[in-house]
Amino acid sequence: MWLQQREAGGGLRHTCEQGDGLASYGWLRHDGDNFGVQELRDRGLLLRTEFVKRHGGEHGGDWSWRVTARPEGAGSPASLVSLFFYVATDGQGTLQPHVEDRTRLGAVSGTSEELGDFRITFLRPTSESGEGSTYSSFHYLDAWSPGLHRLTDVVRSSLSDRFVFSPPGGPRQRFLAVDTFRGLPGAAEAPRSHLLLHQVTLRLPARVEVTFESGSVRDRRGPLAGPALTAELARHEAAFERRFEETFGLERKGFPPAQRRFAQAALSNMLGGMGYFHGRSLVQSPLHERPVPYPETSLFTAVPSRSFFPRGFLWDEGFHQLLLARWDPELSREVIAHWFDLMNAEGWIPREQILGEEALAKVPPEFVVQHSETANPPTLFLALQQLLGTAPLPYLRRLFPRLRAWYEWYNSTQAGPLPYTFRWRGRDTDPERFLNPKTLASGLDDYPRASHPSADERHLDLRCWMALASQVLAEAAERLGEPAEPYRHMQRALSDSELLERLHWAEELGAFADYGNHSRAVGLRREAGRAAPGRPPPGTPAGARGARGASAPLRGGAGLRQPLPAAAAAAAPRLAAPGPAAGRHAQREAALDALRAALTRPRQPPVHAAQHGARPPVLAGLRLGQHQLPGAAGAARLRQPPGAAPGAGGGAVPRAAPQPRGQPVPAVRRQRLPLGALQRQQRRGAGLPPLHRLVGAGGAGDGRGLLGQGATGGPAFSGAGGGAPDLGSSPPPTINLSRDEPRC
Repeated sequence: MWLQQREAGGGLRHTCEQGDGLASYGWLRHDGDNFGVQELRDRGLLLRTEFVKRHGGEHGGDWSWRVTARPEGAGSPASLVSLFFYVATDGQGTLQPHVEDRTRLGAVSGTSEELGDFRITFLRPTSESGEGSTYSSFHYLDAWSPGLHRLTDVVRSSLSDRFVFSPPGGPRQRFLAVDTFRGLPGAAEAPRSHLLLHQVTLRLPARVEVTFESGSVRDRRGPLAGPALTAELARHEAAFERRFEETFGLERKGFPPAQRRFAQAALSNMLGGMGYFHGRSLVQSPLHERPVPYPETSLFTAVPSRSFFPRGFLWDEGFHQLLLARWDPELSREVIAHWFDLMNAEGWIPREQILGEEALAKVPPEFVVQHSETANPPTLFLALQQLLGTAPLPYLRRLFPRLRAWYEWYNSTQAGPLPYTFRWRGRDTDPERFLNPKTLASGLDDYPRASHPSADERHLDLRCWMALASQVLAEAAERLGEPAEPYRHMQRALSDSELLERLHWAEELGAFADYGNHSRAVGLRREAGRAAPGRPPPGTPAGARGARGASAPLRGGAGLRQPLPAAAAAAAPRLAAPGPAAGRHAQREAALDALRAALTRPRQPPVHAAQHGARPPVLAGLRLGQHQLPGAAGAARLRQPPGAAPGAGGGAVPRAAPQPRGQPVPAVRRQRLPLGALQRQQRRGAGLPPLHRLVGAGGAGDGRGLLGQGATGGPAFSGAGGGAPDLGSSPPPTINLSRDEPRC
């Protein structure tokens, strides 16, 4: 934490917040393991943080941190700046303060399950160059906090302005410093985190160093501080520059230095933003009336944004790993393994991982609950496609059953109304909220799709994702000697241009697009005021009352070929006025309190078998939507006309109800989705020397290793009546679209 000591009062900086108004912050160089350099600019104050790790011992080794503070630019930083260095427990472990001169916290010794015995030392401040000491005031705080998510509140409530900075021969200045913590306002919370904080108040410029020494390190070569730290930083920076050029080759491709530094910062911020999270998600299932806590779990992942989305997101992570897999393939495999350890017995992975109270504190209550029927684009297949050629076989063998279960979950729960079509579930059907309902499951939240969500929709982007997933699973199966033909069959069917044209080509747009009920004759109008019951809002023109199509058309609409059914021409959606800020805050706090109560109940036996050594569900063939594949009977069913009786060995094929003859056909609007993003990524060459050892290669049959408790079995492919149809020598299954159904 830091605080600029201004007369008008400065803001205490701690967690990464957009509202703090920092000009910039971010990692300039970070290799993901050994060192990192970061700069933060806050109203004329430049903070440069640097760390170096020295491996050794049984708990990861030693590390040292250097913080340099100096004025910069046209801003006017405060003449005094306070730096706060803290150590806190998180549920377990012990801390012991070592205080010097009554107010200076010189060191902290402690122990924890993960770190063993350790000692953290706060060295005395020096000048910016590291030579000589600089006058400073020291204060420390020893307190208990309700949790790590409340540390900022604990420190802020402990600040007092009764202290005076009095350098010899210099001006005196009153400043804020930690004093006595008397508890947080509001309802008392049980203390769960022991906090020890060291405050250093000084004039700019100055430098402060902190060292961490593990008790399990033997033959230490002296403290990693001062000139030794400077030398190690220089060595690691040179190694980073060489490795970056070997990996990406930007200099030999002719990119100027400024663009190369930009690229280094992009990679470094991805690596520096990675985090380790632990906790329980809150999940809503159709089988439960209320949300229930997911089993306790851990996740090592990158995050989309340190300030706004500091947690794991399923579809973001596949794109993250496209970059990280080139830099450190072993690190990328470890992250992917963590994500697949989150899978339940049905093959579902929650799309947003809100694990622990720190993560929970950053999420609006309406987004906390994860719905077990909601998908997210399976982008991890993109990263796996890049890693497949070099991944160790033991890793792939443990991962493969979960890949199959994940694929089958998409193939069954996101199936469309016709064979080889797919539909994102969970579109918002409330006509009073959106002109074009959002599709959060697709990742493209507000991409305009059909204005009237229905079960008849066919979503082109999900079809593309399934084509990619089929290809990657086929390649993985071939490498492992597993049955690959079912996936190859699906890949060929989803790549068949004639079938794609019949299902998704929009002649009026000249493009492949989504299919669904869409109208441009709708609009949103803001309510002018409260209306009496049964009367229109005040100020509504008489001619506009009850009319829906008077507002501007949705941009890019394809128009109407036939009018919508009468049921689709209801009253116009209106924008609901937002409630008072205080009311929203109270609702948020009440929701968070209820969620914390749910997540802190006594642990129940785990319910998702795939994390605990149980076999994922055995599948009687690879299903396509509600249809069985492969096998002669399954292929025959795919060729049946709508409404035909099912063939032997299968149930009735669910179909969308046809429109009665003579009724208007729902209008269709097609949307273009770029396919270039889904093209196969070229597999990269040999990886760099592995750095992370958190996940071992694992031995076959030991039930542990890459994927936590290990899934030793997997779905079996036993098509009814024979192998998969060979689409290379025969046409794809015939799909009959009757004229009574919505058509392209």
